[in-house]
Amino acid sequence: MAEAFGIAAGAVGFVSLLGQITSGINKLRDITSSAEAAPDDMQSVMRELDFLVHVMQEANDKAPLRVDPALQHCQTNCAQVVKDLDALNKILEAGSKSNAKGKVSRIVAFRHWKNNVESLRRDIQGAKLNLIMLLTYRHSIQLDEASLAERLSTSIAQALSQDRNQTGSERQWLTPSTRSSQSLSLPTQIDDLYLKHKIRLQRTSRYFWALEYTLPPIFRQTCDRKSCNVVKYGGTFRFALSQLGIQRAAIIQLYIVTTSGRYSLRPIIDFERIVPYTSPGFVILWKLRNLMISFEKGREQLVHLHRTDSTFPNHVDPSGKSYIENLLMAPARSPVEREYRYKLLELFMGEFEITRGTETSTFLSQCAHWIGEAPHLELLEILLGLGFSAAEIDIHDWPEPCSPDWFAPDIAEDPFFIEYLQLLCKDNQGKN
Repeated sequence: MAEAFGIAAGAVGFVSLLGQITSGINKLRDITSSAEAAPDDMQSVMRELDFLVHVMQEANDKAPLRVDPALQHCQTNCAQVVKDLDALNKILEAGSKSNAKGKVSRIVAFRHWKNNVESLRRDIQGAKLNLIMLLTYRHSIQLDEASLAERLSTSIAQALSQDRNQTGSERQWLTPSTRSSQSLSLPTQIDDLYLKHKIRLQRTSRYFWALEYTLPPIFRQTCDRKSCNVVKYGGTFRFALSQLGIQRAAIIQLYIVTTSGRYSLRPIIDFERIVPYTSPGFVILWKLRNLMISFEKGREQLVHLHRTDSTFPNHVDPSGKSYIENLLMAPARSPVEREYRYKLLELFMGEFEITRGTETSTFLSQCAHWIGEAPHLELLEILLGLGFSAAEIDIHDWPEPCSPDWFAPDIAEDPFFIEYLQLLCKDNQGKN
């Protein structure tokens, strides 16, 4: 409720400023029109104010449905414009009323507005610049999202077409290898071979469910190494029962692994304890990520939760993401937010000794996506310093070098992950 009130108050405040500036412009226009010939500077200021109102309306119409610190900053600039405009109108109105000798004499009153107009003009320019930058940033994000959606649609269509073209040749993967070294005699050997040569998985998730699967042919996975004839059929489905009031998630897996005429059936049904998206820990984390509360206040609340709830280190939301995964699933957009993330990492992994979410093969791949948008090398160094060990990496989820999805590819460090991999190799020396 507090967040909703804050959002509504912010929106109402911005709309109120729009009304005040519009009213001030009309008042200024009435005062200047009462003079026989208002100075050109005054006409120029009114044109700039009209343009400012247009930009403010555009920013307000496209405001996100959440508290936006950038919009709040612009609102502060616009509030200063309202103050300066009101002060100027009072000076002009007082001079106009005190003069009773007709329109020609009233122009004399405009000699006293010079300093006020210059101050108003500076504030107008600052407010316009910030609003235009905000609109440009939002527009670029919308273009990125539209471009990403288009690329995903094209990729899926190409993958489906490629799978249909390869259907006739897929039986070759089922042929037992002629090399004696590939002959397997135990189910455990099938597991070892399959785990050694990872196959590509596709993952999709929503608020209350997640599915891990492969591209068509449906539920069939072949090893990415040609000399390996292991084939895996099946998939994993995760369904959160929190919608039914049950704080559990059901994980259903059904796999059949085959090789050299051997078949192994792997049905698994597991239940995992979850907490709602609105649980205190995830709400505090969301507020910190959006800079809605200070780090000190958020840290104090998280420490209290850790002390009072013994299950806190193992909390996951209905989609299966831990606190650390939620913290790093998207790059930080500002230096302040990035500093918050690093401090929270130190709190979770250092003081609380939480490892939940860092053991998966996709965790490091997700962290690598910070390249082009935030210092990925700095993030990796912090993770390694906190005891993170990259025992396994899912290369299929690894971002492309110099990806067009990056926020700032021109200034991205280490675009080919050379230094990144060097850090990993150096950290893993002597580790099994």
